[in-house]
Amino acid sequence: MSLMHIVYIFTFDYSFQTWKKSGTYTRELFLYKKLIEKGYKFTFVTYGDKSDFEIIEKNPEFNVLPIYSLIKKSKFKFVNIFKSLFIPFFIYRNIDNIDLIKHNQLMGSWVAIVLKLITNKPLYLRTGYDMYSFALKEQKTKIKQIFYYFLTKLSIYASDTYSVSSKTDFNFLQNLFNKKNTKNIVIRRNWVHELQKTSFTDRHTNRVLMVGRLVDQKNYFVAIDILKDLNLKLDIVGSGPLKKEIQYYCSQKKIEVSFLDNLENTDLIKLYSKYRLYLSTSLYEGNSKSLLEAMSAGCVPVVSKISNNFEIVNKENGLLIDLEEQERSDLYKNIEKILNDQSLFEKYSENSIKTVIRNNSLKRLVELTIEDFNYLVNANN
Repeated sequence: MSLMHIVYIFTFDYSFQTWKKSGTYTRELFLYKKLIEKGYKFTFVTYGDKSDFEIIEKNPEFNVLPIYSLIKKSKFKFVNIFKSLFIPFFIYRNIDNIDLIKHNQLMGSWVAIVLKLITNKPLYLRTGYDMYSFALKEQKTKIKQIFYYFLTKLSIYASDTYSVSSKTDFNFLQNLFNKKNTKNIVIRRNWVHELQKTSFTDRHTNRVLMVGRLVDQKNYFVAIDILKDLNLKLDIVGSGPLKKEIQYYCSQKKIEVSFLDNLENTDLIKLYSKYRLYLSTSLYEGNSKSLLEAMSAGCVPVVSKISNNFEIVNKENGLLIDLEEQERSDLYKNIEKILNDQSLFEKYSENSIKTVIRNNSLKRLVELTIEDFNYLVNANN
């Protein structure tokens, strides 16, 4: 019996080079290595050039088709979007024996949809966050909001399975398009490694870790306000346009801040275990990978009281921040207790680890993904 062959199409304009620069390359491939061990075959269609061949050389178990090794990339995004309409035909001519099409994220989903029409193969579209709801929260232009709305609607309609990573996104889409039209939506949460826990005494006593892009969504200035009276130092993993503003605000509030830029995921996982607290004051999130990874490393999460975080953090495994609240003396007291009381830290830390092992283990996601793949391919035969 031949191996099930899955064509994995990247998010529009993403490549192995993109994954390398963001430090997520090793993590992103890990799930698919596990699936290969279970008897599946993958070909990645990327928006990279010939350099993607060089990057994947160390992982010969994967095949790659970099689009810009076949066609010339334009300097203009609109031109590349227009060219992408022809990508399904390049895929069809260059890849044989496709059993299933898997697309990553919403952007570029039209490529997978057209390929489905050409090949008559099932389409599995995976989203880590909902682009339309993010566009509303970010107050993007009306044109972009309308574009994401109709692209979401089209993608749900065309997909055989459309996966979201949180109950919040699931409910949002059901309310938006009604239950009758969203029967193909499933929840597949992000996964984390099960890690060796570091002891309380081997973790920083006066440093707090934040991970995320340096953008408005992450709400760093509120985090700095919270830390200013606690005499704590702040370490930030991430890059983005607000770096100078955050640096200046920290100097004004007399908070020592270290910018660690982007780290390879294997290095980031080691870093989490050096901290007692993981802090996030985001205005909105998907199923936050950095939060889940921090909890799997035994960090106690102190995060904003938003719907997606409610699915992960509760009073038993962390602290929730009311962003609208001005008086935060109770929050400060609880942070100081967790930082200084080993037994209290251990209680929260153990509960954090149990939460992610129960809901976000790699083993469970592999099982669910295999069930999804087999169901779609068998239903198509």
